[in-house]
Amino acid sequence: MIRMEIALLLVLTFVAFVYFSAGQKHSRLHQTFSILLIAVLVHLVFDAVTVYTVNHLDTVPRILNDIFHRFFIGTMVFVVYLFYQYIAVLVEEETGKPRRFDLVAKIYLAAVLPLEPD
Repeated sequence: MIRMEIALLLVLTFVAFVYFSAGQKHSRLHQTFSILLIAVLVHLVFDAVTVYTVNHLDTVPRILNDIFHRFFIGTMVFVVYLFYQYIAVLVEEETGKPRRFDLVAKIYLAAVLPLEPD
């Protein structure tokens, strides 16, 4: 499992390197994708750390495992929110219609983010 996450992290790092080194427009869509790409990389790091701590509970303190697990869940919720934002901005740019569910998405993010994982 860790090897697959390391491979995915290397691939995403390469994609991020190519994306950030290429000349790009600074539209809302590109800014959202940039934040999404960085957030996914951070999420993958917390995923790998969480997998490691769960598999080594005898050597890793329980509080450290809980902290990393909370960050993992928090970044997952944030990444899902950023995917929504990216799709909403993409649809808005293509159709010209304003976004309607931004307030609902922000309320959902604020409600789900502080929930404690079991």
